[in-house]
Amino acid sequence: MTVFASDMDGTFLNDQGNFDALLVQRLLAQMKINGDHLVVASSNHYEHLRQLFANVTGPISYVCDNGAHVVNETGQTIYQASIPLSLWQSVVEWLVTTYPQAAIIVVTATQTYSNQPADSECFVAARYFYADLQAIDLSTIDQPAYKLDVTWPQADVTEYKQAILNQFGDQVEAVMSGMNGIDIMLPGVSKLTGIQRLLTSWQLTEEQLVAFGDNDNDYAMLQAAQQGWAMKNAAANLLARISQVTPLDNNHSGVQQIMQQLL
Repeated sequence: MTVFASDMDGTFLNDQGNFDALLVQRLLAQMKINGDHLVVASSNHYEHLRQLFANVTGPISYVCDNGAHVVNETGQTIYQASIPLSLWQSVVEWLVTTYPQAAIIVVTATQTYSNQPADSECFVAARYFYADLQAIDLSTIDQPAYKLDVTWPQADVTEYKQAILNQFGDQVEAVMSGMNGIDIMLPGVSKLTGIQRLLTSWQLTEEQLVAFGDNDNDYAMLQAAQQGWAMKNAAANLLARISQVTPLDNNHSGVQQIMQQLL
């Protein structure tokens, strides 16, 4: 029995945000026969991910918001980890003061909110990932948050990630998620911990795990997996740490090729 876990953007999806549905459906059908599982492991939230797979069926589970929300194959939420209201508000206040150019999205269990104007280029681009996005004063939100999604225009965010961790110590976790972005969650929350919760529910271990990714927030799950594959098109800092690289990139079904070979 094998568990295939894959990041989405830049990994399972091509640069247009699509995948070969006919090929994936064939893979899912074989996985169902084998008793295998596909785990969609992403920084994106559940509704967006579910829509991506609306035209295929099979044994698909979801690790959403970088592990803060985990949904099994039956559509049941088996885990949620939310940043307390007072803590994420403190992080946002510090970000706004320190990096006024940062675009901030607050992802809660019921809604997503942005500090950017609804007609801004940044807001419009974010609507692809967050269909329910609202432009409001973030200080008016009264809910805990799965994560904060923070992006900077044309920036290397490595120094920003370290600044966040220096400021808030062990109160939060911060990972680079691509596209000049950083996701901020509770400590101990990651794609790997979300996958581990699913593995436990199936009475499986990382020895059955094959994982694919292209960025910093995929490193832990690639390192833990029996087979951890960095994409041919992965970020340089991931390629430097993961030795197993897909022969094909995300625009040529690199993940699906490896899955097909293993199945």
